[in-house]
Amino acid sequence: MNADIADMPESRVRGAWRVPALLALFAALTIGLIAPHVAAAQQVVTADPLQLTVAGEVGQRTERVVILTASAPVSGVSTLLTQFVRADNAAALTQSAVTIGEAATTIDGGNRIALPISFDLSGAASGEYLGSLIVSYNSDGVPTSTAIPVMVSIKDGPWGALFVLVLGVAIASLISIYRAELQPRDELAMRSDRLRSQVARSSQGMYSAFQQAFGRQFDLVSLALQSSRLDQARQLLDETETLLATWVQARGEWVRLGEFAAEIVNNLVARGVVEGSTFDRSIRQQVADALSASVPARDPATLQAQLNQSAALVNTYLRAKARVDDLGDVLKQTEAEQKHAKRDEEFARQALVLREQLAGATAEETTLTDIESRAEALAEELKALPPVPRAGMLSGEGGVGATVTRVFQQRAPELFTQLALSVSKITPPTTGSGSAAAWRIWAFRMARFVIAIAFLAGAGFAELYIGKATFGANWWSDYFTLLLWGFSSEMSRAAITDLTRNLGIPGQQQSPQ
Repeated sequence: MNADIADMPESRVRGAWRVPALLALFAALTIGLIAPHVAAAQQVVTADPLQLTVAGEVGQRTERVVILTASAPVSGVSTLLTQFVRADNAAALTQSAVTIGEAATTIDGGNRIALPISFDLSGAASGEYLGSLIVSYNSDGVPTSTAIPVMVSIKDGPWGALFVLVLGVAIASLISIYRAELQPRDELAMRSDRLRSQVARSSQGMYSAFQQAFGRQFDLVSLALQSSRLDQARQLLDETETLLATWVQARGEWVRLGEFAAEIVNNLVARGVVEGSTFDRSIRQQVADALSASVPARDPATLQAQLNQSAALVNTYLRAKARVDDLGDVLKQTEAEQKHAKRDEEFARQALVLREQLAGATAEETTLTDIESRAEALAEELKALPPVPRAGMLSGEGGVGATVTRVFQQRAPELFTQLALSVSKITPPTTGSGSAAAWRIWAFRMARFVIAIAFLAGAGFAELYIGKATFGANWWSDYFTLLLWGFSSEMSRAAITDLTRNLGIPGQQQSPQ
């Protein structure tokens, strides 16, 4: 091609640029002549507003008015609505959802007309819908149209959203209430069951005083839990744990002491104590009191001392009884020997008094010792009487004194051996118990709900529902977010309350964990 141009005459080469230049000039003249008419046609009718935005709730009906202003006379004014499609293209409004009212078909120059538009959102799905209102008209015989963008934002009604929000607050409040009230109660109930099992496993050889103490503690714990007195139940369980530790730490010593107490009580009659006598009842009560007192005292050494004292009293009683019984036999011997008749009557009277005093004696060391001493003194006095030997009655050792000694040796009672244990005083571990300001519970509970619903829930409702024009378009996301807001708001309130409680801020209720 370059060769062809090179071969062309010089005159033809210089004229080749004229054709494009003429075409460009023609295009410029055409645009200059047509553009003013098009611009004028487009600007003949203007709309106010330039873009229509509608926001409402599902089921609402609303109306808007578009003002059309003509700068020059126009005729054949008509309107057309495009389909309103949701932004995600998943739904569209029905044709009856948006309707245009009647309006004039001509507009004089400088005049305006009102174009009413009705929106019926009944049955519509929430979301943002986009469409256009196209206004067509003739201006100077030139057909022209104007498009007005329309955006319709629809959201669900407030009651469902409010219900979900309150539901979230309620769920979180129930969790908070459970954590604050029911969970501690359940934990205390579980702790009580565990303690029952531990006591049952450790109950071998446990005497009745400890068994009754544990049973009484568990009954009081159950009553406290039923009455929602959690602090009292916690304190009772602390005491029960301490009591169990006391038993376990010295179980061997407690068992031996219990067996020793049973030996004292069960062998009273067999060793010579008159069944049902004042002393029998008294010593049994003394042993029972010592066993009962050993539980709160929690000191085996103290119980050992008390049981040894009871055994010593029984031994003193048995010795005194033996002395008194021996006096009767000695008196019979002296009467048989026809000795000292007047003195025998006095001895008999004194022996009768000693028997009566012994029958009414209680478990008191002084009384028993006094009876034993008087019986022994009376026996010594009998032994001091001058013997009157009589053939066939007494042999070489004869005499009343020998008879008394022989009789007493035959009647020597089987005494109780006192328990010898090296029992050290036990200091069981103690656990603290918390206390709560119960009078503030009601006011605190009411304030919690007021704050949660009026402030936290209100803030979430304003942000997630009122501030969102298309609430409900994404049903799962919108409602779940609202539910989560209500839940998290109450949990945040509970967390702040726990934080201030742990920091010791005045006015916050202390709740031991």
